[in-house]
Amino acid sequence: MLEVSKELLEKLLFHDRLMIKDIARVLKVHRNTVSKWIKEFDIDTRMWWYHRPIACTECGKEIDSKRELPEKRRKNLLARKILRCESCKKEVARRQNREKAQRFRDKNRDYYNFYMREYRKKRKESES
Repeated sequence: MLEVSKELLEKLLFHDRLMIKDIARVLKVHRNTVSKWIKEFDIDTRMWWYHRPIACTECGKEIDSKRELPEKRRKNLLARKILRCESCKKEVARRQNREKAQRFRDKNRDYYNFYMREYRKKRKESES
């Protein structure tokens, strides 16, 4: 007899997003057997959004691992193609700001050099 756990069924249903007929094919049983197991383990198949892990696309860290977010928020996060945790959001923002500042400096190199010379003169005068 094949031993199937609730965790395995939840993984196949929610994480791998397989349909009942696909699960039956993987486990080599009839689809009615899979449906019976789902009823026995009392798995709500409409709660896929709750069980599916949400991971950062940059670092792979799981977001909302304690499943505290409401249904609408979790579904919105799952629908996004690029999803970042807070630390990755900050790092991307820093990188974009550095690149923007570099482009500005490259574009306005003469003005920037003049500004820095004047700034250094004022600073040197204020120190002495």
